[in-house]
Amino acid sequence: MKGGLFILKETFQEQAHHKLLSPDIADKTHLSFRYRDYVQSIQMILQTFYGARADWNQCIQQYYHSSEYQGQCHLPKSCEEIPLITTDDLRQMIAEDEQFHTRRDEFLALSEKIRKSMPHKDPQELLHAASLLGILPSQNSDSLYHWLILRDGMTAEEQQSIEAAIRSDPGRLASVISLFSSILIPGELLTFPLIGTAMTQPKSRYFYRGESAYYGSSRPSIYRFNNGIDRIKLMARWVTISEACYFLNQFDAVKHWPVCNVNYLALAQHYGVPTPMMDLTSDLKTALFFACCKYEHHRWRPLTQKDFAAGSGSKDPQYGILYRSPTEITSMKWALSEPDSAEEIIMPIGYQPFMRCSAQYGHMLLTKKQDYDMLQDPLFEKVRFKHDEGFCRWIFEEMEQGAKVYPVNDIPQIEKQMEKICSAHVISPETFAGLNLPADRSYIVKQLLHQAGYEVVNHPEEYIKKKQLRKLNKQYSWKIACEKLYISLDEFQDDSQNACRIRPVSSPLQYLSSDLFVDENGMVVCAP
Repeated sequence: MKGGLFILKETFQEQAHHKLLSPDIADKTHLSFRYRDYVQSIQMILQTFYGARADWNQCIQQYYHSSEYQGQCHLPKSCEEIPLITTDDLRQMIAEDEQFHTRRDEFLALSEKIRKSMPHKDPQELLHAASLLGILPSQNSDSLYHWLILRDGMTAEEQQSIEAAIRSDPGRLASVISLFSSILIPGELLTFPLIGTAMTQPKSRYFYRGESAYYGSSRPSIYRFNNGIDRIKLMARWVTISEACYFLNQFDAVKHWPVCNVNYLALAQHYGVPTPMMDLTSDLKTALFFACCKYEHHRWRPLTQKDFAAGSGSKDPQYGILYRSPTEITSMKWALSEPDSAEEIIMPIGYQPFMRCSAQYGHMLLTKKQDYDMLQDPLFEKVRFKHDEGFCRWIFEEMEQGAKVYPVNDIPQIEKQMEKICSAHVISPETFAGLNLPADRSYIVKQLLHQAGYEVVNHPEEYIKKKQLRKLNKQYSWKIACEKLYISLDEFQDDSQNACRIRPVSSPLQYLSSDLFVDENGMVVCAP
C-alpha cells in the first residue's frame, strides 16, 4: 500500500492503456480505472484542505445521526410503519431529481471548460465548480454532495482559513474537480471488483428500487423460497446461472462486446434468471414504473383498481413501496472498502450488449447472505404510496408504455430461452466442466444434483436452433448493438448532429514510483 492506495494487478483495459505509454515511464507506472481509487483520491485531496473533517468514516456516521436520516424509516416491522406519501410528493421527488441532473450537467460543462483551458486556471470558475460540488466550507443546499465534509462546529475563522487554503492551491482544486468529473460523466470506464470495467451512465443523487406491493420482505430472486431451501438446491440454482452465462456467450454481441467487460450476472438477472443480486436504478421514473405497472400476458400495463384489492398473508397490494439510498454514501463506502471487496456495495451495470440494462439505468447490489432483506437494510429509506389509477397510467405513459424500460428493438426472444434454461433442470457438459471440480468431488456433486432434480447430460443442451442463432447474430451483431445503444466507438466520427450519442471515456489514474497518482492531464491528484 503506497500513498494510501492499494496497487492491484491491472485489468485488460488498464493493460491496453499501459501499452500506449512511452517506454521511459511505462515500467514505472501503474494505471487504474478502479472507482475505489478515484473516490479514495478525492478523499485524500479533501483531507489536505479539511484534515479530519474529511474523514469519511465520520462523515458516514454524521449522515446516520443526522435529522435527515433519523426522520426516515429504515427498519419497518410492518407496512403501517412505513411513512405514507402522496402522488404529489412523488411528483415533487421527480422534479428534485431533474434539478439534480441540471446541476450535474452544469458542473460537467464547467469542468470541461476548465480542462480545455489548462494550464490556465480561472480562479472564479474553479470556485464555482467547487460550490456546485459542495466541497467549499460554506454549505450550499443545492450542491451535488452534502455529506463529504464534517461541518458541525466549524467556526467562521476556520471556514475562512480553509477557503483561503483552497483559493491558494488552484492546481489541487483543479485536480479534485477533474476527479469528480471522471465519476460523474456518462460513458466513463470505471472498474469494480467481480464485474470488471463498466461503461457508466449519468449519476443521480439516489439509488432507487420500486415494488408494486408490500411483500413483507425484499430479497434477491435466488434466495426467494416459500419453505426454505437446502444447500443442494441452492447449488443447483448457481449452476443454472452458469448455464445461462454459457448460453449468452453464443451471441456475437456478447462474445465480441468491445466496450467494457460483459456483466453476465446482470444480463442473466435482467432477462429472467434468479441471481443473488438486487436490482436498483438511478432513475426514479424507472423505479416508479415497476411500482405502478404489471407484466401480464406478455406485455406491461398500468395497475388498476382490481390490482389494488386486498392481498393475502403479508402482501398488501394497496401500496407501492419505494426504496432509496444516497449515491454519495455509497461512494464513501467504496473509498473505505477493501481492494477486492464488492459484497453489499452498490455497483453500476452500465452499457451491456443488450439494451435492457442501460434502458433501466441499472445498478446492482450483490449479497451471499441468504437472509438478506432490503426491507431491513438500514442504508435504504422506505416510503409507501397508495396506488392510484391515474398516477399509474401517467407513469406508464411517461415510460412510453414500457418501451423506455423494455426497448422494443432489443434482441428478441432471449427471455423465452432463459425460461427454458430455468425450467429444464439439465446441465450441459461445458457448464459442469466450468465448475473445475476434482474427479472424486465431481461424482459426488452429480449425485447431489440428481437428488435435487437436475441431470448433467453428455451433450450440449440446445436452447436455440443454430439457424435461429445465426439469424439473431446477423440482426444483432456487436456493431448493431452499439448503434442501438447510441455508443460511438469511432473517435473520428462526427456526432454533433446526434446529441444522444455517447463515447466510452477512458481517463485512468497513473500511479508513479514517486508515490503520486496523476490524471490524464498530468495533474497530481494524490501527494505522498
